[in-house]
Amino acid sequence: MTPSIAKETRLSTGFLPTLYNNTAGWDFNQAFAAGSTNLPGGSTAFVAVLNTTNLSWTANASQTALWDAAHISAIRFFFETTVAPGISNYNLGGTQIGSALGYAPVVTAAAVSEPGSLVLLAFAAVGIVVVSLRRKAVGPRTEI
Repeated sequence: MTPSIAKETRLSTGFLPTLYNNTAGWDFNQAFAAGSTNLPGGSTAFVAVLNTTNLSWTANASQTALWDAAHISAIRFFFETTVAPGISNYNLGGTQIGSALGYAPVVTAAAVSEPGSLVLLAFAAVGIVVVSLRRKAVGPRTEI
């Protein structure tokens, strides 16, 4: 996430992560480059919070230089889930509020074969078995 203006303080998903496994974070080195006063590898630039509607990362109040005018740079945020990615909404807030689309987990319905296809496959399998058995009963072919 790269803010377009300084002092953005909160990033959130525009959805409640499905099958979220309580693992969320950000790139510590990128946070340092974006003004975090922690050394690279420090983990207190943001606080991740899951509530009833979304997952959010809020800048720690002690990080006064984070994403200030001199440090507008990208920070990669992540969360883990057992659901495959799709497209969903993310929100960035602070002095201004904005949103963007990005990859996010989306629950999709499992593909279910229709009964007609299954019957067709069953008949094909039976046909292959019958042809195979007839060839064995007749014996090997001989050419004259």
